[in-house]
Amino acid sequence: MRTIMMDTREQEHKHDFVLDWFEKNDYKVIRSKLFVGDYTYLDNQTICVDTKKDLLEVVGNVTKQHQRFVDELQRASENGIKLYILVCEDGINELSDVNRWWNPRLRYNPKATKGTTLFKILYKIEKEYNTKFIFTTKERCGADIIKILDGGIND
Repeated sequence: MRTIMMDTREQEHKHDFVLDWFEKNDYKVIRSKLFVGDYTYLDNQTICVDTKKDLLEVVGNVTKQHQRFVDELQRASENGIKLYILVCEDGINELSDVNRWWNPRLRYNPKATKGTTLFKILYKIEKEYNTKFIFTTKERCGADIIKILDGGIND
């Protein structure tokens, strides 16, 4: 049984579906304040996963919470930690798909971030901070966290 550390700042019950997957697949979870990200292995913290519930949360991270987000990316990079951003978003399979994403806020605000703009921001972040955006669904999220932590994601 492997032990996964989950950040204590992760919202309570936000990712119960992930915890359910871990439990069903015999992973032990310990909640602890993590240096970066939301999930990592207890015995190997050189790979971390930061989960996002959807692209709208990512938009908030790269706009309104930009400095906090960049600080975390820099912290990971400066300390030799490979940080993966795992985004739950149906219909998006890879970073280039973000170009065709339609922000539902555009219905109310024509200045809301468009998919093409978000793609450019995320592409730049990947290159500048040696991080990687991975896309998944709620159903695959737990399995993908393990795949990433096990080094099974190719950059």
